[in-house]
Amino acid sequence: MVSQYQIPVRFGLCRHVLRDIDASPFDADGKYEYAAGKTEVSSANLRARLYAETVCAARTSDHMRAEAVLSKMMSSIASSSGGPTTCVSATSECVNAACDFYLNRWETNKQAVLDVNSADATGTTTINNGDALRCMSILTPHADLLVSKGKYAEAEVALKRALETQKKMQYDEPSPFFYPVAATLGKLYYKMGDYATAADTFRDGLFTFPRSFGLTLGLHHALKAQMPGLESTVAMAVELVMKYNDTAFDMELL
Repeated sequence: MVSQYQIPVRFGLCRHVLRDIDASPFDADGKYEYAAGKTEVSSANLRARLYAETVCAARTSDHMRAEAVLSKMMSSIASSSGGPTTCVSATSECVNAACDFYLNRWETNKQAVLDVNSADATGTTTINNGDALRCMSILTPHADLLVSKGKYAEAEVALKRALETQKKMQYDEPSPFFYPVAATLGKLYYKMGDYATAADTFRDGLFTFPRSFGLTLGLHHALKAQMPGLESTVAMAVELVMKYNDTAFDMELL
């Protein structure tokens, strides 16, 4: 169960990584108790859980836990990929330094054809988006933490960098990163009261992710906030994404 932690819509069908999140915080060995009785998870699953736990803790203003778990995830990523193991604290300085390292390495190596067993292989296994994904996996939960602390300007910088990285990724199917970062950036502008920029951000994201539930509903709310009635321009798109949805949507879920 996930009682006190808010679950963003971005996690979608991956909500299983949050099972019993309240009852089983991370430990030093990165082991968890699961309902199925497993006590260890793969590195990828562990990082997915740490990512989700960071976001959920940040969104309930549990800053100490969010920072500790993000630091744990940064350390796990660095140790498994030859990253900067000396800079793994959840500060903007360390997050930016780690991203500088991963993105510089990615720019150098992204055209390399990978062995299918490479740790950098994603989706189509010979395409190299690995270091870009590492950067985004650090930046996006860090941005949630910054928003929770009211540091909107810093969060905007982090999310714009993550969005730029997502746009630069080599095309692959399924999409290399699991959700459109424009949804989180658009929500930030909405939260700041900049509804026009929020709408532009959601609309821009829809060019790349035209069937995105979060982007479509975000655009609907941003247009409505700008001028009641303006949201009717996306009524058909909203009807399509809501057709099989039985859950009330709230902008806080982006």
